[in-house]
Amino acid sequence: MLLYSILSYLAAPFYLLGLYWRGNLGILRHRLGLVPRIQHPCVWIHAASMGEIASLHGLIEQLCAQNKHIVITTNTTTGFAYITTHFPHVTSAYLPLDTPTTLNCAFRRLHPTHVIITEAE
Repeated sequence: MLLYSILSYLAAPFYLLGLYWRGNLGILRHRLGLVPRIQHPCVWIHAASMGEIASLHGLIEQLCAQNKHIVITTNTTTGFAYITTHFPHVTSAYLPLDTPTTLNCAFRRLHPTHVIITEAE
């Protein structure tokens, strides 16, 4: 675990510089943990790609029917576009980098009561 954290911190600057050079400042902010600030408890759902998000359609609708505030994070631009198109009533973001610093920042901004992580593979 320690080795993974060290390697994540070492690789992060190169990835973040690539985002900056390509002009993806919105993605860059989210990857740094600066996801939209939520003022009330939420359910945080992570789905890596569009297919995983599509498979959660029923769950997301049920949570919305219960008046739960939902934040959905993804890793891909197609997943992000799918969220904003099919679920305009939820908050969407890119998943922060897998480092303690960025994830702690995201947790402080979101205040999730539940975290649901999907994995289709």
